[in-house]
Amino acid sequence: MIRLYSSNAFRWRGMTYTRFLELERRLFHIRRYNEERMLVCGDGDFSFAASIASKMAEKGIHLTATVLESETNHRETYLDSEMNTEKIQKFGHDVRFMVDATRLCEHFSSPFDKIQFNFPHIQGKSNIRYNRQLMNDFFTSASRFLKKPNHESKGGHILTALMSVQGGMHAEGMEEWKRSWMPAVYAADANLLLVNMEPFEPQYNLSSYRSRDDQFHLKNPFLYTFASSNDKSELFSSKKDIYLCCHFEIGLESKLNLRSEIEDYLNDQLQYYNTGWLAEVYTRGGMNECDSLFYKVFIYGVHSPIKRDAAEFFWHSTCVTLFRKNYPVYERERWSFSRPYPASFVPTFLTYLGIDKDQRPMLCAKSLTVNK
Repeated sequence: MIRLYSSNAFRWRGMTYTRFLELERRLFHIRRYNEERMLVCGDGDFSFAASIASKMAEKGIHLTATVLESETNHRETYLDSEMNTEKIQKFGHDVRFMVDATRLCEHFSSPFDKIQFNFPHIQGKSNIRYNRQLMNDFFTSASRFLKKPNHESKGGHILTALMSVQGGMHAEGMEEWKRSWMPAVYAADANLLLVNMEPFEPQYNLSSYRSRDDQFHLKNPFLYTFASSNDKSELFSSKKDIYLCCHFEIGLESKLNLRSEIEDYLNDQLQYYNTGWLAEVYTRGGMNECDSLFYKVFIYGVHSPIKRDAAEFFWHSTCVTLFRKNYPVYERERWSFSRPYPASFVPTFLTYLGIDKDQRPMLCAKSLTVNK
């Protein structure tokens, strides 16, 4: 909006016209900073941003739609490029070209309440390794521009839409999980936790198939929502199917079942160090008829993302602590420690090992004195 003022209109208020413009500019930035901000990355022909532009304006959310291509290349590639751009800008939103979603620090300086990247994909033919690297770089970049929580509001969210086989959280087995893009694992490396997962039904033009103005076909798409683990105001889901977990074993040279004691001890330690993890312990039984019991331990990333290095360090420190507390820790040349995987696999894994998840028999072949 252009305002016309005479210089005399400000002198009687003790304010020059230049000073007025400076104050107006500051007030504009204050209003813009206080309103909610949403960033859309890699938006194909801008059809997604165009489809939500009106709704975002009604809610008072400022939208910034971005693509990787230059404006010239985008106009040449996508038939609806100019039309969608005008529709977005008509509602007061921004459109920006040549924005790399993996290097947001080169394009922005202030945080966003929401950052969304629908169906991220490397240019050209699909490659799992390269797409995993894309996910890793995007989460690392976007996590730095996520709004931090304060006493008045929650922190921001990062959303990404993927097909079920790409997301991997609905995989039917470990092999299918290993072929996925593992977004939850790479988000965890950026200190982001998967907090919600729901079916996604796009209501816009799905363009940008292999960087062309062609539609791509979807198969069982889901929208994954991630939040910073530092956001204590976040309401974390109680559904185990969105958790990642790791498992390892602890062996004790005794047939006295100490499953409950070990589980309580592990959870006390996890809570003491404020890890945001939860431990479950199952008795696996002895090996080679030796006078010992082995315990399968599952660590779930409930309130904080689980990372293999940190979980493995916790395992080593637990074994050392148990040994120092005179637990008869079974020594073995090599113990297996898993990489993070969906917690939904645990029931199948227990069945494979012959572990009854509901019945944990107590073996009292002999007594054991433990100094805690």
